[in-house]
Amino acid sequence: MVGCGPSARIADGTDPWASSVGQFARLVERYRVAQRGQMPGSEQDLRRFAESMDAENLKALGIDRVDGCFVSDRDGQPLATRLGPEAAKGGDPSVVCYEREGRDGVRLVGKFGGDVEVADEARFAELVPAS
Repeated sequence: MVGCGPSARIADGTDPWASSVGQFARLVERYRVAQRGQMPGSEQDLRRFAESMDAENLKALGIDRVDGCFVSDRDGQPLATRLGPEAAKGGDPSVVCYEREGRDGVRLVGKFGGDVEVADEARFAELVPAS
């Protein structure tokens, strides 16, 4: 499966762009822009950044609750993140987060620049090889 635009939905009705994965990816991009190209060194750095933002800026990213963008709204688990040292583990270097389990054989994968890719298990294995 390939990435999707803002209006695409997957079989379970989820709009990937509006999902917590999409929110997280956009938050990483906003951090990178605010820090002049620097990526967050950790999830905690990103969380502190998000908590320092006002409600209007969070809403512009589609974020109602900061905690919500760190947990998959499809499988209920904390997102796996690839920030700091985790980013160098191989696979697609643009991946910043992904669902640990996903749903119905697909996982949402957040990418550098705020993009979200809908990945079946074969594509996911290419993006995030087993460690």
